[in-house]
Amino acid sequence: MRVAARSRIFSARPQGQSSAPEDWLPSDLRQAPSGASTGEVVHAAESVPADPAAAAELGAEVQRLRRELREAEKLVKSERSRAERAEQQAAGLRERAESMKRAAAQAAAIANPEAAHEDSAGRVDLNSASFEQLRAIGVSVTQAARLIGQREQHGGFASVDDVDGIVGIPKNVKQTLKDHGTA
Repeated sequence: MRVAARSRIFSARPQGQSSAPEDWLPSDLRQAPSGASTGEVVHAAESVPADPAAAAELGAEVQRLRRELREAEKLVKSERSRAERAEQQAAGLRERAESMKRAAAQAAAIANPEAAHEDSAGRVDLNSASFEQLRAIGVSVTQAARLIGQREQHGGFASVDDVDGIVGIPKNVKQTLKDHGTA
């Protein structure tokens, strides 16, 4: 029904009539009134038919804009879900890399047992532990680097409680170092 009415309205338009908005929008709607949102102007434009041809063109333009809006919303939704999938994949890859680093550190500690500097209880000497040995007890790459840097800067640790002075290592990791390390 609507399509037939639109086609009659379009066919009633004189030939050569311009379809520029300036020609068929009422003068009070050509510029958005101050304080009015675009939605208010579009709603006002929808409710003011200047002539049948202009009303049909306006209706068609509004429908086109609504279609474009729906398509843009679909695109945003698909891009958002794509970004979420990419973030999940990145998290999985980070987890795999961390796991592989731990396995490599443990393999290095097993391959070179005389360098482990462990006491009979299996505790690692924090003053002589290698990067791989620190990784083997569960310390991250950054945390191991910070611990070694602190050790080199201050000439070693007098006791395991000295790890409390290392900036950037969480309390639970410091407790792990105290549990598995000696000075």
